[in-house]
Amino acid sequence: MKKLHSVEKLFVELLQVALANRKHLSSVPSAEEWEEIRALAEKHALAGVLFYAICQLQSEDCANMSEADLQMRMCSRNIKIKRRNDEAVADILNLVRILDAEGFDSCVLKGQGLGLLYPHGMQRMPGDIDIWVARKGEMAPLAKRRRDVVALCRGVVGHRPVCYHHTPLPVHGKDIEVHFTPSWMCAPWHNARLQKFFEEEWMRRRFVDGSEMPVHDRDYAAKGFYVPSAEMDAVYVLLHIYRHLFDEGVGLRQIVDYYYVLQQEELDRERVGGVLKSVGLYAFAGAMMWLLREVLGMPEERMLCPVDERRGRVLLDEIMMAGNFGKYDARLAGADKRSVRFRFWTKTRRNLRFMSQYPSEALCSPVWKVWQLLWRRWNGWHRRCG
Repeated sequence: MKKLHSVEKLFVELLQVALANRKHLSSVPSAEEWEEIRALAEKHALAGVLFYAICQLQSEDCANMSEADLQMRMCSRNIKIKRRNDEAVADILNLVRILDAEGFDSCVLKGQGLGLLYPHGMQRMPGDIDIWVARKGEMAPLAKRRRDVVALCRGVVGHRPVCYHHTPLPVHGKDIEVHFTPSWMCAPWHNARLQKFFEEEWMRRRFVDGSEMPVHDRDYAAKGFYVPSAEMDAVYVLLHIYRHLFDEGVGLRQIVDYYYVLQQEELDRERVGGVLKSVGLYAFAGAMMWLLREVLGMPEERMLCPVDERRGRVLLDEIMMAGNFGKYDARLAGADKRSVRFRFWTKTRRNLRFMSQYPSEALCSPVWKVWQLLWRRWNGWHRRCG
């Protein structure tokens, strides 16, 4: 593991301030260091959280901030983040109404649902909108759910690419990912158990009414949407980070998201630990527990399992190198503009480095990708997706 340099260390301390796990910085950042801290916040999609942290600091910690004109720029950025959150909630509520009219139940995955767990949810940088859907009153087999949703989406927008777990649906010029299932594991034995868990959790969704939403437009106050149970979030959000580790890259925003998932008092940690073992995520959970403790200051009583320092250090290196969605990962630079074969071999070489940490996923990942390519072409769904 590379040692965090001084600016990265100050950035991590600011995250701890935002999470109320620290009151002061270990040193006063210079104007130049404040600029680098701001750049790190953008890299990890944490500009809104950084602004909240700055608001909590003592005046002596901010002595050099005015020289960088940082506070005004961060304030302006925060206003834009709040506006984007308002738009995302409006898009979700509009989509929920459309799905309801078409005979589908729904559940919002991550995104605005996770924002509800933040003490100041409007400062969470919104990303893609993901929504899990199924016909009202049933949880049919995955293949039937996929056919139903693809037929619905194509009835609205025509031919769109289809992945194992979702298809895009444009709403107001934005692609919303409509899920037949929340996610997958590449190892088939783990995936079978995972899909069974998701189907069981469908009926445990909880409804969030408009009064709970961090949205300024109170016209939505009588509306709402479903979000996952605390236990499903603890499995799904961890799995989503795992998928990003193998497929794109992980940013610290996703780690902060998971920190707040584990703060839920109603979370059955023993049950979650059992599920993580059964679906092959327990080793990665140990890495995440180390990261949450060492970087964000999460207390031991919130842990799901014992910490794994060796895997945790590797994970931290990956996060600091790649940033949100792997946009800063030099190893993948330009890969999205190259051929399917080039992308396949680039990601396979990268992922083989995880063989000693997560062997079943590292070995099964290239097999899964080849199967997915053939499966899409067989079904006429071979346009690139997700």
